[in-house]
Amino acid sequence: MACSPIVPLPDQDLCAALSVPGAPNLINWGLQDLPVLIDPRRRFPWARTVVSFAMAYPGRPSRQSGNHRLAEVEALLAFDWYGALKEKLRRVRNALRGSFPALQMQIFVEGRIWEKAWAERTGLGWRGKNTLLFHPRWGSRILLGEILLGFELEQTGPALVGRCSDCRLCLKACPTGAIEEPFRLNGRRCLDYWTLQTDQDLPPDIQQSMGGRLFGCDLCQEICPRNQQAETPLLAQIPPGPGYALPIEELATLDENGFRSKFPGRIFHSLPFTRFRRNLEAVQRNISRLSTGLR
Repeated sequence: MACSPIVPLPDQDLCAALSVPGAPNLINWGLQDLPVLIDPRRRFPWARTVVSFAMAYPGRPSRQSGNHRLAEVEALLAFDWYGALKEKLRRVRNALRGSFPALQMQIFVEGRIWEKAWAERTGLGWRGKNTLLFHPRWGSRILLGEILLGFELEQTGPALVGRCSDCRLCLKACPTGAIEEPFRLNGRRCLDYWTLQTDQDLPPDIQQSMGGRLFGCDLCQEICPRNQQAETPLLAQIPPGPGYALPIEELATLDENGFRSKFPGRIFHSLPFTRFRRNLEAVQRNISRLSTGLR
């Protein structure tokens, strides 16, 4: 957790991000959202402080050696981590209301706020070359949430200096070349977009880049030395997800009810069953061509 008084963010980076088709978290945003993203007081005039929160989630366990008919699901998607974070923020809000009944507050989890920029401003972490925010202890496998407060708090600390140095492993690992240059990601090349956010026919190069990945892609996080050195989060109170690697034969038998039961997380609540089938067929074709591994 870290906080900062609300001062309008510099708009250069945000304007640059908006110029990239499908920039991360901007696929459904436009220029009309820019004023509020830069300064939340445009929508919440009472707001004086942004409090940024980070919650770590676990990485994927090692693959089962020898089994090449597994479809992979990004670790973030295996459980409703966003719902878990929102519940934690609600508890913080309720505790504050108990002490300050008149205090105005607003919670954001995946809301219309420029969360990475505010997390940087508060000193919660720094931006990596894969465009994700890195926490000093947990690396980039974190979810971000915010609470706007109606009174001003002092800055918790200075902005952290980036620690990527001259490393370019995430750029090299991206299977679609979506990380076009350091700190610049073309969201409409990212497998997260293609596997989760669109029903378009998969272009041949995108389909092949999926390999065995049914939903999502976290190769840029797997390869990162900072993530390999990060602390393992303590999540004893959070139940495990449905798994990170599932047999193709099992998935092929699922009807829509089975799909909803197998993937209960929030991200899948409104995901069309036809999108699951499209992805599964692509993975089946990929796996049938590969003699070793999922890559």
